[in-house]
Amino acid sequence: MATAMLLVPPYSGTTSSSSASFSGCPVRGRPRAPRVTTSIRSSSENGDVRGTKVDRRNVLLGLGGLYGATSLGGNQSAMGVPLDYPDLQACHVANYPDTFGGNSPIECCPPYDLSKPIDIQPYVFPTNVPTRTRKAAHLLTQWEKDRFKRAIADMKNLPSNHPWNFMQQARIHCAYCNAAYDQKNSNSPVQVHFSWIFLPWHRYYLYFFERILGKIISDDTFGLPFWCYDVRDGMMFPDMYLDPNSSLYNRNRNRSHFPLPMDLLYALDKEDLPPSGTVVEDNIEYLRRIFTDSAPIPELFMGSALRAGDIPNATLMAGMLENLHNAVHYWIGQVEPPNLDMGNFFSAARDTLFYAHHVNIDRLWSTYRSVIGNRTEFNDNDWLDARFVFFDENEKVVSVTTRQCLNQKDLGYVYQNVPVEYLSSPQPVTPRPTSPQSSFPVSEFGPTPRPLSGTIRAVVRRPRTSPSPSDKRRKAEVLFVDDIELNDPAASRFDVYVNRLSQGSYVAGLGTFAGSFVRIRHNHTNRDGSHTRMRQKFGITSLLEEIGAEADENVVITLVPREGNLSIGGVHIELMQTIN
Repeated sequence: MATAMLLVPPYSGTTSSSSASFSGCPVRGRPRAPRVTTSIRSSSENGDVRGTKVDRRNVLLGLGGLYGATSLGGNQSAMGVPLDYPDLQACHVANYPDTFGGNSPIECCPPYDLSKPIDIQPYVFPTNVPTRTRKAAHLLTQWEKDRFKRAIADMKNLPSNHPWNFMQQARIHCAYCNAAYDQKNSNSPVQVHFSWIFLPWHRYYLYFFERILGKIISDDTFGLPFWCYDVRDGMMFPDMYLDPNSSLYNRNRNRSHFPLPMDLLYALDKEDLPPSGTVVEDNIEYLRRIFTDSAPIPELFMGSALRAGDIPNATLMAGMLENLHNAVHYWIGQVEPPNLDMGNFFSAARDTLFYAHHVNIDRLWSTYRSVIGNRTEFNDNDWLDARFVFFDENEKVVSVTTRQCLNQKDLGYVYQNVPVEYLSSPQPVTPRPTSPQSSFPVSEFGPTPRPLSGTIRAVVRRPRTSPSPSDKRRKAEVLFVDDIELNDPAASRFDVYVNRLSQGSYVAGLGTFAGSFVRIRHNHTNRDGSHTRMRQKFGITSLLEEIGAEADENVVITLVPREGNLSIGGVHIELMQTIN
């Protein structure tokens, strides 16, 4: 899952074939590098690596190049290496899931000249420029809407092979989400979702997109709008995106949702939408749950570690914010496969609403950072020194690192202050839609993976009961859903509920909503033909307080399938170190 980047030398003024079909570049063969394997990294609470330490730099890089296929067995663990940008001249055709569930090649590579070396320089953040204010889309003035429409129209009207052209910008997301690049010195594909790279990479993607638009219209004050679907007044489709004659319009949306508020609990195969008031309340409570139980542990909010050479499989985990982000994509994209445009990674950035959505995700990250006192989420150089490459507003290929984007002031933008409800005291989420059940016995999950073809209920033992207040500040209870196998490329979702156990039986209803696992349509088949396996973690400390289960030895976990073909390997609860 390397770091992603826009990679194009200055525009030469020549014209290539249409970028609208993502077919402007010649098809290139996939370069093959020796496969490098390591054992799973195991760290103690203070960050030290247990067992024999082997620096992955030595695993990946020999004195004269790569070692052969290297295996670290026994009790050995590999020290991390920060992700680096890939070989920019080795872009190859990407894959996307086609209508029938297979994989087809698609060209997402930028139009740079492979015969010439690419000069990459560290990006110099501009100084002495106005601070840009990003505003809620539903609060923009007509002049601000018109300015934005004009900027996008001008971007779309650039020559099709210009790196600032709208479709060329959209290719960036495709290339780094659909395996058009391999990580340096590794056969692992670049992927900027499903890990702690998700938020910083997309922050830079938006930053350069915004700077380029400002340059196109010669306005240093230009700031991208955000779709404020986390507040009551902002949950509807912003009206400026609904005009068919506007540069902001996209025909590949689920137009049946235009008159409805955003539904963060939506599933494609369930159109039994409740009244708008219920959706709005559920959305707010979903956000409250995320900020209440994920905030103490950055991994839960932001995603799991991803280090150079890691294969995006097995222990891979998206944070709760990314799952919410996926739900928004899910709700906007077309219902029919291949779920264009927002409903599929390869095409998502072809919809201008993508940027309003992701600016809001960046805003929610900013909100989270303020909740935790603007502390560094991961004091880990593999995160802080991860490098990305983009084409900047001066038509230069530049490199940036995660640590450079953590102070938002350095990036020169602020967010309009919009009051939110979900940072107040948590309230239980009312589950929907369900049918109450009579009391019935429930057992443990068992050692065998189970298809999520129907609701799964299981008794799960807690690691500790009645923790003291000081314990809660240092440790939080986390529910693990392990070995989630994604068996096809279709969109997938399941919801998780927690309830008390009464004399060996589970009584009525689903319990209290803990969160969701959500994936939009994507190729989840690895190069060896296996299906991607992931895990998901849910903070449940506050939830257990709400349901009065603090002293209980066991709880009942319920997994409710909403969409897709999944199997689950198991469920368990652990205590995890908090950021406090």
